[in-house]
Amino acid sequence: MAIIDIDRMYKEMTSTMKNTFEGTPELRYFLAKLMYLKAIDDCIEENKKELIKDLITIAGDASQTDKDGLNAPALHALWTLDGLHALNGKNGEANTVAKEALSSSSYAVKRAALALLPETKEGSELLASSGLLSSDDPQVRLAAVVRASELPESGALYTEMEKVAKEESITSDKWLNAAVKVYFRELNTEEVEPASVEIIVPSADEKSTTWRYTNEKPAEDWMASGFADTNWKSGEGMFGGQVGDRIKTEWKSDDIWLRKEFTLDEALDEPVIKIAFDDNYELYINGEAVLAEIGASGQYKFMKVDEEKSGLFKKGKNLMAVHCKNTGGGQHIDVGIGKIGKVKADVIFNLKTVSQKMAYNKTELRAKAGQTVEIILENVDQMPHNLVVIAAGSLDTFGPLVDEFVVTPDAVKMGYVPNSRYVLGATEMLDPNESGSIIFTLPDEPGTYPFVCTFPGHWRFMQGVIIVTASDANDAKDNDV
Repeated sequence: MAIIDIDRMYKEMTSTMKNTFEGTPELRYFLAKLMYLKAIDDCIEENKKELIKDLITIAGDASQTDKDGLNAPALHALWTLDGLHALNGKNGEANTVAKEALSSSSYAVKRAALALLPETKEGSELLASSGLLSSDDPQVRLAAVVRASELPESGALYTEMEKVAKEESITSDKWLNAAVKVYFRELNTEEVEPASVEIIVPSADEKSTTWRYTNEKPAEDWMASGFADTNWKSGEGMFGGQVGDRIKTEWKSDDIWLRKEFTLDEALDEPVIKIAFDDNYELYINGEAVLAEIGASGQYKFMKVDEEKSGLFKKGKNLMAVHCKNTGGGQHIDVGIGKIGKVKADVIFNLKTVSQKMAYNKTELRAKAGQTVEIILENVDQMPHNLVVIAAGSLDTFGPLVDEFVVTPDAVKMGYVPNSRYVLGATEMLDPNESGSIIFTLPDEPGTYPFVCTFPGHWRFMQGVIIVTASDANDAKDNDV
């Protein structure tokens, strides 16, 4: 069956469905899609490359977009071109129509064009120049940001994503905010590693703790500092359904309310809540809501408190209040408070710059996957230098990105280190005779991880690598060479 015949059949089918199913564009789209999927399968299975020209025509025909914004012929023609390997860069007409599809009036065609962008620097440049990262359509914009996180990070793409990240409206859109964090490889959660936490107010995991509690629903202001809880019971944490090694106070009702006063010697800048819960909980500090989750944790979780809430943990007397609700099955609740402390490194490397040379005195370091590494750099040269560790295999992309970044207005205040997703860790820019360090955890993936200096013009000369082996590998060589 010729492609043009399929196109004619689609139009006839659409007209019939429009009369039969008026007001149901989703159903019309679904039926048309079934027909086109069958045609795609036939074309690809039989490798009908003679139809590529017709497919290009259909893919570029915007007139087939209906009033609901659907252009099924163009959408499926694009995917068929991909299946016939016509979008591999060798067919100029096919590549042009795929590029033009990024500006299609059809949302589905734009989505397809985004998905079909080549995972190369050229694909990143196309996305950066498409305008989709700043689209007024929230669905299109979200799809574009998600796709950006899958493509290599070019200078142009980084610049556009920096613009997106700086928009105030991003924080109010939880999905777009999450996608931006994925791009920059930021955690979209506040959970932190236990090893990085210094406990200030112990949980039952550290020592015996006492709470005031009730199983009867209290007054609305039960979480306030001035609330009178003298008629509440006193019990030892953890609270749960079956007293044993962990659970010290029985709790078998659906709900439990807990209160505990604690004193801080100083305000906490980076407070962390250590909590084990089953099921849903809400936690308050000095009457203000701080955390809430649905579900169960099993083991303790370490949750970093939002910066805007950290001011609640003041010097002197404070109050912590918790409500936990059991929705079925097991039940337990226990809470402690800590702060972000200094992370202990598994491996420490001491490096120096080389005087009057753009070089480090050590250019090959060795570590194991998943280890926490500290690199201490002493700058004995007469120029500023830093040390930036980047992802394996990213130097050829990261280097040119640095070249573009260092001439921007923000470069100096950012220490000439772009907020790139390739960066695993970076020292500050060190003046002559200064020292600095970084602590970071190596990825679980073995490989060769470069480190460079990002002061303007330096990265091509000041280079080294961390050779990361599997965590169970027996490597008899010294950690640094």
